[in-house]
Amino acid sequence: MPSRLLLMLGLAAAVAVAGCGGGGGPTGGPRAPVTVQAVLYRPSPQGEVTTESVSEIARVALTVSDGSGTQSEFDDIVAELTYDPQTYTAQGQVKVPIGAGRVFTVDALRADDLLLYTGTETVGVFGQTLVNITLRPPGVPLDVICPIHEFDGPPEIEITSVPEYGDAGVAQGSVHNVIPWECVVAVYIKVGSSWWTKPYWDRPITTIGPDGTWTCDIVTGGVDQTATEVRAYLIRAGYSPPLAPQEDLPPDPPTQDVLAVDSVTRTPPEE
Repeated sequence: MPSRLLLMLGLAAAVAVAGCGGGGGPTGGPRAPVTVQAVLYRPSPQGEVTTESVSEIARVALTVSDGSGTQSEFDDIVAELTYDPQTYTAQGQVKVPIGAGRVFTVDALRADDLLLYTGTETVGVFGQTLVNITLRPPGVPLDVICPIHEFDGPPEIEITSVPEYGDAGVAQGSVHNVIPWECVVAVYIKVGSSWWTKPYWDRPITTIGPDGTWTCDIVTGGVDQTATEVRAYLIRAGYSPPLAPQEDLPPDPPTQDVLAVDSVTRTPPEE
């Protein structure tokens, strides 16, 4: 009996130790301090810090998750980093459960939570750790961007070409003094006395290329080729432009979401 009692007490003690967080469950386990430093991508060979405006970054958020691909060892950790608009850097410190494959994601967000820049690094945390992350515009090829821009004036949009009256074709243009991936274009044509969304109601916006140019098909049905005016609005990404003819046109003159407008008038050939 005494030996059996000792064995039972030993098993109970082992269970007690295992239940005190030694296994590192979703909220338990040892943690280590991690310093996260983020910087906006700058392709300048000198890498100098400049003070030109790049965007309307309102906050920089950090998310740390378990990237092991199996059952998560811990709940996601969410924190705010301190952003320095003069150097385009952000930093902060969090305590992260020790282990391999910790995924650090940093997002630079506008005031309305539109994603402007993002970056991710996967790092093993086994003690005090430093994580450096480079932030880049989402979905933009790195060889054609430079997120450091010196603007010469207010936002502008220009229609550079449209097809001749009576012909099918596309409207082309460019934008200036904005970061292209933060904006889109809303195009309308005037046929008779009515305005129409182009290219289609279910595609009311035209994206802008990384080089600031855009193209929109303006002859997609009916008698579009007889349009007497083509109008293009430069708008913030995330803004839903009105659908014409039911909802008229975006505000004019420009507002907070409508940054600029340009138009081209076409006249029928003389009969």
